[in-house]
Amino acid sequence: MEIEVKLRLPDAAAHRHLSDALAPHHLRTHLQENLFFDGPAGELSSRLAVLRIRFYDADARCVVSLKAKCRLVGGVSRVEEDEEDIDPSLGRACAAEPWRIADAAGSSRIMKRVLEEFGLDGKVGSFVCLGGFRNVRAVYGWNEGLTLELDETQYDFGTSFELECETTDPERAKELLERFLKDNGIPYSYSEASKFAVFRAGKLLPLDKVHKEFVKSKEELGESSKGGSPFVLKIQDKLIPTNFRLPSLESYDSSTDLAEHVVSYRAQMALYDTSNALMCWAFPTTLRGPTQLWYSRLKPSSISSFDLLAKEFERTFWRALVRNLQLLHSSA
Repeated sequence: MEIEVKLRLPDAAAHRHLSDALAPHHLRTHLQENLFFDGPAGELSSRLAVLRIRFYDADARCVVSLKAKCRLVGGVSRVEEDEEDIDPSLGRACAAEPWRIADAAGSSRIMKRVLEEFGLDGKVGSFVCLGGFRNVRAVYGWNEGLTLELDETQYDFGTSFELECETTDPERAKELLERFLKDNGIPYSYSEASKFAVFRAGKLLPLDKVHKEFVKSKEELGESSKGGSPFVLKIQDKLIPTNFRLPSLESYDSSTDLAEHVVSYRAQMALYDTSNALMCWAFPTTLRGPTQLWYSRLKPSSISSFDLLAKEFERTFWRALVRNLQLLHSSA
């Protein structure tokens, strides 16, 4: 059983304020990509379960999780959770072609458990990818041995901000956190839904009345294994700044102008940080479908700069575009 205190922050300003207040306790920051899977008839969701594959820091790490029977009351979440690390390349293969989850059962205890417990046969079409969202998670070593996680979660429909703390004594942890937030003048409310529930709802849930009044009054006054990463070590080892935010771009699947995607990405990153490592790390989070599959098949430690990554990306998909145009022309 995983028990967490979850407190929602209203906006980017509150997130920045809290980030600044926690800065002396900062340990690391992770770029996370979360993808969710179910059976074609909702075999998992109908039993209040969800299968998630999470990628860390441009495939430096990949964790598969099976969660079930989530309860979130008064800002305290309780959920049955089972998770394990898997090879990032295996995770990417499952993301691009979900039926490969069945193949992964031979090497993954959780994948095998999903097949057995939910009656999925492992044939093509037995799993579907529901999509997902991106997250920037700053981790802090805080008071009384508590570890805090400050999240900026980017959905296709908006961005939310949340503070989480896993604990065996949620009431004590919640008391400490609420006092700290109040002492620092940071507005918050109890989270009312998990990130997955928000994702499935397709919209950000409204702030509660108490929190809206608080806002109104204020207005008036990174790894366990690096073997699968395509980036060289100097990029993998670069720390992510605590104030880094993911670019707000629609995920690219090769169906639109690839050059425009790269240009838009560079422009977005220029607003935050154009260091080589961050340019490399954040780019894979803007890919999906065939482009994501391409990224998962890059050779380990083969990319030493973003310019090289962009060059490989453009060369691969320009070639595919030309080939498709030739086929279209020959059939005309």
